Amino acid sequence: MPTRKERERLARRAEILAVARELFAEKGFHNVSMQEVAARSEFSTGSLYAFFENKDALYHDMMLDLTDDFHQRIALALDEAEDELAGLRAYLAAKAERFQQNAGLLRLYFKESGGLSASIREDLREEMCTRHNRLIERLGAIFQSGIQRGVFQPVAHPRMLALALVSLSTAVQLDGFGIGPDDTIPKDPDSVLNVLFKGLLA
Repeated sequence: MPTRKERERLARRAEILAVARELFAEKGFHNVSMQEVAARSEFSTGSLYAFFENKDALYHDMMLDLTDDFHQRIALALDEAEDELAGLRAYLAAKAERFQQNAGLLRLYFKESGGLSASIREDLREEMCTRHNRLIERLGAIFQSGIQRGVFQPVAHPRMLALALVSLSTAVQLDGFGIGPDDTIPKDPDSVLNVLFKGLLA
């Protein structure tokens, strides 16, 4: 169990990250300074640098915290699902909820991550890929179980089915960030599942 001092440090770090999320979502990565984050979070600039080496490191940790929260919510939704189809629906519903709640930060990630230092950018990419692969394995296991129980047809390898579901749902959610018309954003998880399960051929 963390000591009181460790708990206090974690709480202060969480406060800083919460403020950084607000500022980066409002103004963009390049328009926010460490001094501004310190002022809004009511810390001295020196205290801020005791937690994060620079703005790139702050952004890196903020995005990893966001990613971890996303994957924890997905894991919880999958754990609570009663069967394979319910699991896929739960994944899509939880994903849509988190995308909508963090729309500003997701726009920021896709637009401005290229401006990070090469080392921070590569480390962030590797960390996110590790988490992504765990999700693909979890969804692949759901498809594998469904195939074995006769719920799903073995039309492709379970990992390919998992990749297809993740890629399709991500593309649909990103299209809702101002690229496409609002009526393309699914309100029901089955809107995405039908693309996989119903087929296009008449």
